[in-house]
Amino acid sequence: MSPPHVDDASYETDQWSPPSHAYWCTYCRAWTHIKYVQPERHPGELDKLNVMLDTCD
Repeated sequence: MSPPHVDDASYETDQWSPPSHAYWCTYCRAWTHIKYVQPERHPGELDKLNVMLDTCD
């Protein structure tokens, strides 16, 4: 998790995730929508997203 004074937008998905696990599904769905429109991915992002998506019902 990033320090509170740091802009989370400067972190990649594999470096930052929402502190609340309850929000992970919503965050991942939004992230995948954005990446569908702008498909550039960084190493590790897909692995981290899969971990978070595994928590979804």
